[in-house]
Amino acid sequence: MQDYYTLLGIFRDATQEEIKRAYFEAAQRLHPDKNEAPGETEIFLDVQQAYDTLSHPDKRAEYDLTLMPEDETVSPIVQRTFYSRQSLVRLNETQLIYALLEWKPRQNKGEVISPPLNICLVLDNSTSMKGQNTEMVKAAAIHLIRSLRQQDILSVVTFSDRAQVLIPASLQL
Repeated sequence: MQDYYTLLGIFRDATQEEIKRAYFEAAQRLHPDKNEAPGETEIFLDVQQAYDTLSHPDKRAEYDLTLMPEDETVSPIVQRTFYSRQSLVRLNETQLIYALLEWKPRQNKGEVISPPLNICLVLDNSTSMKGQNTEMVKAAAIHLIRSLRQQDILSVVTFSDRAQVLIPASLQL
């Protein structure tokens, strides 16, 4: 079964006004009186069927039960796209359309799951780090390790005259 929401270019939680607007835009663009391209009439009929189903709350609720659940992942960035034209007319010549893409971080950072970290902790083991400095580094390293999540990767390297891998990169400590 075809996804009527995708066909109209709207989200599943679209209001009746958004459904109506999307339908009228698609109908104007695809209507057989204006568009004689092969296959466009069938798309126009599909758009009509989508509008007929989604514009009636009972039909819409019944249709929604047939759909697969939407992917609930939340992107850490918000993306918006703006076009210089709402639609293009099918012509046998080159046409130009501009797109402005806007990306910005999501406002509520709590709603985004951050990706796994890959941390290489490099510890100075030279003679200048004896005593109090070593204790501070140990405490900071322990705090960092305890704050890691299960999906984070950690490796530990010490150095004095030469670097030495103390803990190779791994998920589990």
